[in-house]
Amino acid sequence: MTDLTTIHVTITRELAMRGERYVCARCPVALAINQHLLPGWAAWIHHTQGRVSKGGQVHTFALPEVAQQFVATFDKHKPVQFPVTFDVKLPKRLVKEAE
Repeated sequence: MTDLTTIHVTITRELAMRGERYVCARCPVALAINQHLLPGWAAWIHHTQGRVSKGGQVHTFALPEVAQQFVATFDKHKPVQFPVTFDVKLPKRLVKEAE
């Protein structure tokens, strides 16, 4: 059984400006999650789910509804109210220690 922890994800306007539409690894959601991951791990986002991976190791997780709505809105170039916040549960072994 995997020991999970909750990360609090925040997407700011500045982070969204660095993100790329329709690019799963450069989506603002992926960039925001990456800020919480240990070196070498990277997030990849696809509509309703995400994954974090490093080498051949992969952890898949469901995206909360607010994150799914953000991706759909962002990809369609529609206006978004910032900040966008949500929680994701990830294995503790992938996440930086709380600062």
